[in-house]
Amino acid sequence: MGISSLLLGKWMPTWLLEVLTTSSVRLTLLGCWGGLSLLAMLITVWAKRKTGLATTVLRKIYHILIVLVFTPGILLDLTLAYFASAAVMMLFCLLEFIRIQGIEPIASIISAAFYTFLDEKDTGELILSHIYLVVGVATPLWLNPCPFDATSDSLTTPSLLPLLAGVLAVGVGDTAASVGGTYFGRKKWSGTKKTVEGSFFGVIVQMIAVGLLVALEVIDVTWAVWGRLLLSISLVAVVEALTDQVDNIVLPLLLYTSLMDL
Repeated sequence: MGISSLLLGKWMPTWLLEVLTTSSVRLTLLGCWGGLSLLAMLITVWAKRKTGLATTVLRKIYHILIVLVFTPGILLDLTLAYFASAAVMMLFCLLEFIRIQGIEPIASIISAAFYTFLDEKDTGELILSHIYLVVGVATPLWLNPCPFDATSDSLTTPSLLPLLAGVLAVGVGDTAASVGGTYFGRKKWSGTKKTVEGSFFGVIVQMIAVGLLVALEVIDVTWAVWGRLLLSISLVAVVEALTDQVDNIVLPLLLYTSLMDL
């Protein structure tokens, strides 16, 4: 903290307080994020007491919450979203370290909460699904330089659509595909449990989400781009259905790369 304060020219906690409180938008975002964090904790407590609740359903609830957290952050304050996502990832890593080291009484509480995130890819001692989720949604932000200037005409300024790649691929598409496959799925992809109908549903919902952002004049997508956008989202949906990799990380990277060329 001493080195940071020296570089900043003022005591770091004072600087951080000024950064977070000088904008009404930032205060509103922080308040909303605090409320959503509280909601996530309440859902976790409820899930522990709820018997017979599928872990897949619970994970998708967290996916929806991550959409509600990241979307307004990216649209309203990119810089705050950039640093807040990094802070959350570091917090999750710290909590996982405490859990692995068995530092009580915190470790047992963390273990009980994190077990709700378990999926088939968490095969060792580490529980990383929640970290993968944050990293996947935030990676498009981290791949761009900060601070951002979304109003600049500079060629180095990132478009908002690629920055939403993680939100679209994981928060919207993956969740919609899971719901669509559960209720409407009939034909399975070869060698997997996932369905063609689920993938199709995920693509449609992502396109609707982009259309809603365009209608709200949050982003601008020309008619010439829509076809390429549909192709990019469709290809990522196929990868999601067939891959054995950590899709929370792979899918945002693939969609981000595709959207950067639009």
